Amino acid sequence: MVLDPQRWVELRRFHGLFESGAMSLSEIAKETGLNRRTVRKYLSSEGPVAPPRRATPGHGRRRKVDGVAPLIDAMLRSEILIKGAVVHERLVAEYGFTGTYQRVKLYMQEARPRIAEEPARHRRVPQGPAGGGEDALRELQPSNATVRQRR
Repeated sequence: MVLDPQRWVELRRFHGLFESGAMSLSEIAKETGLNRRTVRKYLSSEGPVAPPRRATPGHGRRRKVDGVAPLIDAMLRSEILIKGAVVHERLVAEYGFTGTYQRVKLYMQEARPRIAEEPARHRRVPQGPAGGGEDALRELQPSNATVRQRR
């Protein structure tokens, strides 16, 4: 478990009491609400002297999906409502992608709003039946509909 800086400072307050033997690990764990193993890890003599830092997103390890991100973006630009399963299948079949569907889906969740805000000239918006629905709307207008009256 990586502690946030506030919890770490709270836990380090007990370091002197633990070193002197005034409080045990169990007592400190009850007081702080942390697991006894976490308390031991951070109060040991080899424990960190500064608050731990979490890896910030975008810095550090490279995700598998980052290699195909431009391809996913292009697919989203061509059809913003494309399903993640379809994108994953295409990546596997056409580009030999070895990542999981879940990673593609998570990337699409963060990329779709960004791409949707781009100007419309860069992407194609899917249209309904009959080339945009104009013909379908004309067919449903009352002037063209025949109404059968019951007697």
